[in-house]
Amino acid sequence: MYRIILLVVCCVLTACASVSQSNSKPIRVSGAGTTIESAKQNAFRKAIEIQVGVIILSERETQNQQMVKNQILAYSSGYVDDFKVIDQHSTNNHATITVDVWVANSRLSQMFLSNSKAPAELAGEKHSIQYNSYLQNRVDGDAVLGNILKGYPYNAFVIQQGPHVFGLDAYRNAILEVPFTMKWSNDYITSLHEVLGLLEEGSNGFRERSPGNVRILGNGKKTLYQFNDVIRTDQIKNAMTGYQEVNINVAILNSHNKIVYSKCMDLSKPPFLYAPIGDVTTIYGNSRFDSKVQLRIEPKSYLNSILQDAHRIELSAAPLSSCNITQKLL
Repeated sequence: MYRIILLVVCCVLTACASVSQSNSKPIRVSGAGTTIESAKQNAFRKAIEIQVGVIILSERETQNQQMVKNQILAYSSGYVDDFKVIDQHSTNNHATITVDVWVANSRLSQMFLSNSKAPAELAGEKHSIQYNSYLQNRVDGDAVLGNILKGYPYNAFVIQQGPHVFGLDAYRNAILEVPFTMKWSNDYITSLHEVLGLLEEGSNGFRERSPGNVRILGNGKKTLYQFNDVIRTDQIKNAMTGYQEVNINVAILNSHNKIVYSKCMDLSKPPFLYAPIGDVTTIYGNSRFDSKVQLRIEPKSYLNSILQDAHRIELSAAPLSSCNITQKLL
């Protein structure tokens, strides 16, 4: 299977220029729904798209040169800061509303949404709209990032196999040895750059470090993406470490192109990623890993029983979670 993620960045309606954290001028929009509340949410989405634009991301998957998947996601980097109802109507199961909406950029360099106008005043409805609009923005961003991360490690690496060697050991066992080189997929690293650049909040200033950071090294450059949302950077760590850590899967196929043997090989901490408990996860985009897979074929083993009809041996990246049996690389 060949799979590539394509990011098509399109800004619609107005420009994609970033807005200030709190836009001084409201946008008047109308929304419709089955209730006043659903009509209001519809209007809010329109206002955000008008103010900051919408990014369209397309993930395409091909198999045997045929398109088997084409998923579209949309993301807008804004949230509702404030609103004022101008007009509203509701009859039976249909409601319409016209509102003035103030939109703020979701790239929060400081972790506050607004200040109160009076010491004891609590603008509950406004704060609820701000917070829940912000949460929806996070959910949408998580979906965009998750769409990239779900391809890890399957689509994240390129494995180049060398010619195999077939020999014997001192105990009359046959040895099948396959050298290989493993490195990051340029397409995958490019996709990570584009998505992280879209979602990051940016620097908190010279003296204050962002609580979550992702650094990508490669192609002669070092890029640091800074986040005030630790849950987002944890999303990356959880997708690439622990049970999702990359291993090598060895598959032997028979003359009918059917897999008759499969086993995972433990890479023993390959040099592709450094994700400590601290605040910086580093992805070494230029790293390569040279090693070899070595299979021992004993006289009465299953491997020997299928050897006569073995037609191909294929190496691929696989997460630890998909490996029932692992063996360390020799």
